[in-house]
Amino acid sequence: MVRFPTLVPLLLLLAAPAPAADAKVQRYLYVVCPGIRNYPEFGGAGILVFDIDAGHKFVKRIATPASEEPKPDNIKGVCACAATNRLYFTTRSKLYAVDLVSGKTLWGKALPNGTDRMSITPDGKLLYVPSFEKDTWNVVDGATGDVVKEIVTKSGAHNTVVGRDGSRMYLGGLKSPFLFVADTKTHEVVKKVGPFGGSVRPFTVNAAQTRAYVCVNDLLGFEVADLTTGKLLHRVEIKGFKRGPVKRHGCPSHGIGLTPDEREVWVADAANQMVHVFDNTTDPPTQKASVKLREQPGWVTFSLDGKYAYPSTGEVIDTKTKHIVAKLADEHGREVHSEKMIEIHFRDGKPFANGDQFGVGRAAVRYVPWADGDGAAAVVGPMPLTYTAQVPLGELDDAIRRAGGDPNQVVKLNVVAATPGAATAARAAIRDRYSVGRRPPVAVVLGQLPDGASVGVDAVTVGRGKAGPLVYISGQAEKGATPAEAAAKTIASLKTTLDWLGCKPEDAVQAKCFLTPMSAAADVAREFDKAFGVRKVPLVFVEWESSLPIEIELIAKSPPAKPDAPAIEYLTPPGIKPSPVYARVVRVNRGDLIYTAGLTSPKPGTGEEQVLGVFNELKGILDKTGSDYRHLAKATYYVSTEDASRKLNDLRPKFYDPQRPPAASKAFVPGVGVEGRSIVVDMIAVKAP
Repeated sequence: MVRFPTLVPLLLLLAAPAPAADAKVQRYLYVVCPGIRNYPEFGGAGILVFDIDAGHKFVKRIATPASEEPKPDNIKGVCACAATNRLYFTTRSKLYAVDLVSGKTLWGKALPNGTDRMSITPDGKLLYVPSFEKDTWNVVDGATGDVVKEIVTKSGAHNTVVGRDGSRMYLGGLKSPFLFVADTKTHEVVKKVGPFGGSVRPFTVNAAQTRAYVCVNDLLGFEVADLTTGKLLHRVEIKGFKRGPVKRHGCPSHGIGLTPDEREVWVADAANQMVHVFDNTTDPPTQKASVKLREQPGWVTFSLDGKYAYPSTGEVIDTKTKHIVAKLADEHGREVHSEKMIEIHFRDGKPFANGDQFGVGRAAVRYVPWADGDGAAAVVGPMPLTYTAQVPLGELDDAIRRAGGDPNQVVKLNVVAATPGAATAARAAIRDRYSVGRRPPVAVVLGQLPDGASVGVDAVTVGRGKAGPLVYISGQAEKGATPAEAAAKTIASLKTTLDWLGCKPEDAVQAKCFLTPMSAAADVAREFDKAFGVRKVPLVFVEWESSLPIEIELIAKSPPAKPDAPAIEYLTPPGIKPSPVYARVVRVNRGDLIYTAGLTSPKPGTGEEQVLGVFNELKGILDKTGSDYRHLAKATYYVSTEDASRKLNDLRPKFYDPQRPPAASKAFVPGVGVEGRSIVVDMIAVKAP
């Protein structure tokens, strides 16, 4: 793989200001009080809203029926779903639903046996609400508050955490050393994790749902368990600090969270009025820093971008420097303390993203770097993915947010640059944009762009909702008298393939259009809008040299596969002859996805030498990430010389199982953006069973 030196960013053409929509994005911290028992001195009662981007300045107080009681009850938990415009909180006896736009309380429901700290599925449809330290959890309809089912654990129901993909709910009780795991489809307990060294208190889980980090009774520190085996791995004690009397919870460490990138574990220490930071890149985590607080903490969580830690004592801590940068105060100047807080993002007055109260890990992507830190591959587990349209680099984060993705969880970037200089500047900007160890794989090719832009980029990121099967459709091309006619016929052909797969037009998540001339891009976009209706398919354009004006490859969501279906399927629609070097359609039903991009030969050479060099690089990545040539899902080949194109055709059969080749497109482009190279390859693979 060719590596690139760090350059002074040439970003006058790239660092365009964020679009006007960015100015309308508002990030708020919602703090529900009384969130320290029923103590009114820590912010009174109600939902207090703070502006994250204005130094966490107090914005407003939202009154609720619970806050207007003569003696407001303890707030026990908070959760939200931006997609359904709802915030929920519990007292010891009721679950309340609040409209995030109007601030009005929609309903309050008394549930059987009381209520405690709950969690919500990512789609907002279901809440798992623990009874108040009794035997059961109530599964509740998020729209109505009606109880759907009761789950019995007899564990002293108390804390609840949903996994990032929404498939599992983790149930922790005050009276059991086990953590119970429930399936969110069947609402049945499917596993017990533990036993831990004491009863389970606050806990969190990583994004991959392979680790649980758990506070337990009588431990100043935490324990770590393997969620796949259910076994306890480590008991981690805080060093250099003594246990002492605590005001609340009766537990030395009551509060634990993972930074969103999962590189650190933060844990509360009530007696010493501290929060301690552990390096989670080691196994077990190792103690690295401590922050003194103004009162005894009983909780800690984080901002979505990972910049701030929020202990329940109301300080705002810079996670990088470990310095306190703000302290929450209400409209009367009183200190605001609460264990129940959650981040909500708004655009044009409407919620579009939310955090959680538990400090759940968000590192759904494992990045595999080259020796110099650039991204070689990204491995993503069973997480929902989001795809953007092609946009200027300066608008990328906003485009990701609009698509429902996470700018901090980028899986892959594709760059088209009009000139070699623009390609160099784009690489430098990306190197500067993402820290070492968090850089996604990047593909860069040369070519003209719509509207004469210098650089266009599209992204694959972790999104929201539930993961599911994906289909990759190889590039299809139909002839036409004009590019628009060819596009219309090609799109019709793609829709026929989608119908055969049982997919709807709205299942399409991205289309890549290889086009000549680029001036026809607007016509192609109009044809997509005609065919796919009001839901616009994110489009990516790449200039190619061909006798055909257009070829289009498509990615779409797929209906669930049959239980006995293989992890990856290589499919050929009726009436089409299969090829030994590319599949017409590949459907990925399950398994970790491995993305690599921008694969070139380590050094210049003939077409044959470069092709062999690329496949050698690919083999190394597959070996490192647990895949092989029999589990390739999608390939895109960019070639800029006839020699490279011919040799790619000649040599591909030597590497592929003719029954299992990846879905593929090959584009003859003006250049691959790397001096002395004439082929670059993108590949998606599935982790081998």
